[in-house]
Amino acid sequence: MTRKNKIRFSVDTGGTFTDIVVLDEETGSFSINKVSTTPHNILEGLLNVIRKAEIDLASVGRFFVHGSTTALNALLERKGVKTAYIATKGFRDVPEIGRINRPRMYDPKYHKPPQLVPRALRFEVTERLNAQGEILTPLDEESVRSVARELVEHGVQAVAVCLLHAYANPSHEQRVRDLAHELDRRMQVASEEMRFEEAASLRNLANTVREMEQKQAFLSNYSIEPAFTAGKNSGRGFPRQLASDLIAGLVQRVFLQPEEKPPRMVVFAAIDHSNGCSLIAASVARALTASAPGTVCLVEANFRSPALPRMLGTTNFRGFTDALLEPGSIRSFMKPMGNGCLWLLSSGPIAADSPKLLAAEPTRARFVELRAEFDFVIVDAPPLSRYPDAIALGRLSDGMVLVLEAGSTRQDAALTAVQYVRSSRIQVLGAVLNKGP
Repeated sequence: MTRKNKIRFSVDTGGTFTDIVVLDEETGSFSINKVSTTPHNILEGLLNVIRKAEIDLASVGRFFVHGSTTALNALLERKGVKTAYIATKGFRDVPEIGRINRPRMYDPKYHKPPQLVPRALRFEVTERLNAQGEILTPLDEESVRSVARELVEHGVQAVAVCLLHAYANPSHEQRVRDLAHELDRRMQVASEEMRFEEAASLRNLANTVREMEQKQAFLSNYSIEPAFTAGKNSGRGFPRQLASDLIAGLVQRVFLQPEEKPPRMVVFAAIDHSNGCSLIAASVARALTASAPGTVCLVEANFRSPALPRMLGTTNFRGFTDALLEPGSIRSFMKPMGNGCLWLLSSGPIAADSPKLLAAEPTRARFVELRAEFDFVIVDAPPLSRYPDAIALGRLSDGMVLVLEAGSTRQDAALTAVQYVRSSRIQVLGAVLNKGP
């Protein structure tokens, strides 16, 4: 039934069934429903059980809990994909050595549980950073290529790159990812550095900076993650987490108003951290292809922590950076998505000095080319509070949409960001409150 009162509900996704409990806060009544779990995409099961419970989402208060044993089951049953681990030379065995703690100190028959990644699939590359991110030993790219060839020979499906002190300087990890993709673009390669930037960050997985705990949390997450994202990224490969009606409203207000010159090239930038900016940019691009005639280009301009390629089920090999440094048509650096109405320009390898590069003439020329080639251009920029890149990109565009996160972005930080953007002579076209009630 449709509920008009304040509603609380909780969903549990199990291996067989997805269950929901709904509480009416005014009457105190509650109901229980159950549907079959959809292993290929657990979000479908969640939406199915919400529909079965006939919940009016507009009446839901501030309380919604989702729990799942699916990932735990996958870990216990070892149903993750074949995963390899790449570490700084000398740190290959950190996950297995652990803290040398024994649950049963005096039991001579005790054996440690088997590792998620066996030693034969743990590799080392020559490089070293200090805790400040300064390079002590440059990355030996030939050692990376040698490891990448072994990964292909072993039939590895996912690679976890865990280099020392990458949180302070991600350049070595990003280069390892790019070199691995050069040999096999189908291989899914992730790094600890990416997890510090994204919503599903390593800090959320293990709130500690200690080496072994980070490695174990990261390996536990990534050994099973590709098995879940495969279904989510099937078809056109777009995320479904954002409500389609909200995104459609944003598209209508920003792009499709009956103005003389509506904006066609828009930068999306978070206030701080990521705030889900990449997810919103991708969802807006998808909505534009569905509601407006013409072609759409989605540009990944977050060089330091690119999320769009992995989110859309493709690689970050060759992209925006290459287009700024090399000759050729802009489309030669891009990847078509779906039916050809949408194109992705991934970030490519990290630039040595991205603010300087973005302010140079090649960037301006490429943006002119993008305007000529596409009807709409969506640019995913890095956070405003951390890098000046978004301002440089905004000056070349028709305006900027700011992305805030409920419960995280402070009001004073948001107001400061708006003033900063406007003082840079960039039009603020709107703002998105992500993860709001």
